[in-house]
Amino acid sequence: MPDLDQAQMLKKTPAGYKAYTAEMMTPQGGAVTPDYVIVSAYDHQRQGNSILSIMDKRTGRHLKNIILKGRPHVGGITYDPEHDLLWVCGRKKARA
Repeated sequence: MPDLDQAQMLKKTPAGYKAYTAEMMTPQGGAVTPDYVIVSAYDHQRQGNSILSIMDKRTGRHLKNIILKGRPHVGGITYDPEHDLLWVCGRKKARA
């Protein structure tokens, strides 16, 4: 899986955001759409944001990462084909 050994992202600091390289991403969940395979992952060292890694379903080529807000354990992701929506679990104030 691409970007699990190292991922470029932003890290929130008191002065704002700065570039950060996560040395090990932990995969949590996966979803398949008609065109893409999407894997959620979090920074194993809990410094950087969680990501969604987007891959082309047909070729397996990594297309991009989507950097998510915060550092949630984004384990539960699923695709709703009826509404063409990707659902991503998260939490706010310690609630799912």
